[in-house]
Amino acid sequence: MSKKFTKYLIMPFIMLLILFLISSCSQKKITTYIINPPKYPQVSKYKTIAFLPFKGRGGNYFSILLEAKVKNLTINGKPIFKVIDRQNLKSILSEQKLSLSGLVDDKNAVKIGKLIGVQGIWTGAVLKSKVREYPFFEKRFRCIDDKCKRVKEYLIRCFKKEAIFSFVAKLIDVSTGEIVYSKEHTGSKYGKYCLDSGYTISSEDLLQQSKKEAISKFLRDIAPYKTTYSVKVKEKIDKVSSKDKKIFKNSLSWLKSKDLNKACDIWEKLLKKYPNNITLLYNLGVCYETKSNLKDAYKFYKKAYNLLSEPDEDVINALKRVENLLKKQHLLKKLFKR
Repeated sequence: MSKKFTKYLIMPFIMLLILFLISSCSQKKITTYIINPPKYPQVSKYKTIAFLPFKGRGGNYFSILLEAKVKNLTINGKPIFKVIDRQNLKSILSEQKLSLSGLVDDKNAVKIGKLIGVQGIWTGAVLKSKVREYPFFEKRFRCIDDKCKRVKEYLIRCFKKEAIFSFVAKLIDVSTGEIVYSKEHTGSKYGKYCLDSGYTISSEDLLQQSKKEAISKFLRDIAPYKTTYSVKVKEKIDKVSSKDKKIFKNSLSWLKSKDLNKACDIWEKLLKKYPNNITLLYNLGVCYETKSNLKDAYKFYKKAYNLLSEPDEDVINALKRVENLLKKQHLLKKLFKR
């Protein structure tokens, strides 16, 4: 088989692949979010807590920073934890003629916790807090004549910076002395610049970014956190009149204007005429899901699923997704009853 013939043979397949990728990317999707329960739900039952100074370089300052982050955590506008701040902690210990210095090990944590009346005590240590710099060279070219027909290669000195911050945090149950949570968290950030870049990369900025990443991982373990995701909207509809098919097609234009509510109103009106239309049921499920009304979203997805005569990936995935989200929502309500 000649190379020329082979080229013409595979070209249609390449074109089909390109068209498929373009159509996939152009599918209309709605971005929404979910509040996830903490990754370690057992931590949330310790409502009243305090932070002792962490070990390691900069550990005392870091534990104060972590304390402030945890104190500011809220759900439905209410604080998740009651944190005995460092000043109050010192004041209580001072009344007992005790000091925080030398009282940061696990053996004394329970004693301190009972003195200040908390359920849990956080201890820990800063393990790494450093920035490494690696020099290297990159190729450059410059013209050696007016028309740049000839160029000369040269090397420029560059630097790669790597910042790493890691810490371990432990939560001790004051009533039992048991360690109920212990985990290391690491953040790392990278940067590169050359002497001809016109800028440099601050080591301190990189270190702060890596610290922020490590703290973010820790907070996701102990408190609810938000994640965003995309939900596909169906763009084709069958078993409706030509007039209503046109109305449905026009409704999709509201998504370009980011007015989902308007599109939802149109789909609701159409559903009254076509109560068993899978596309309308699915899209209305999307409407309720993006409004965080997961129970109604489930009802619409479930009805669409029950009407399927053959597998529909969008409907099946939506139903599974909302079932999982409902479980997360139930766990959140159970953990944070007020």
